[in-house]
Amino acid sequence: MTQADRKNQRFCFREKILMVGQIWRDEQWVEASILDISPYGARICSTEELPAVARLKVKVDGIGELSATVTWHNHDEMGISFEDDPDCVERRLKEYLARITRIHKLYETGD
Repeated sequence: MTQADRKNQRFCFREKILMVGQIWRDEQWVEASILDISPYGARICSTEELPAVARLKVKVDGIGELSATVTWHNHDEMGISFEDDPDCVERRLKEYLARITRIHKLYETGD
């Protein structure tokens, strides 16, 4: 198995998306981009380099605040595993994506 194969192993489908977020570490919020997300975790990009197994809070626009653990990092990207209930995260993620889809359709039709 290649490193790319290991990096892409997941428990469930992850949504490729570019979302604005923040990570809370050492008493401050740091800007981050969410590159993909699933009910179990996400891949994020940030200038804040964190060691694996670091615990942090992630604030994702439209979804809210989630507790997470850094599972891997490579330069400015890192994988995080959510500590919140996956069913709750999935519900919040689906609600957010549904809102975005409705807004996009309104924009396309001009209504």
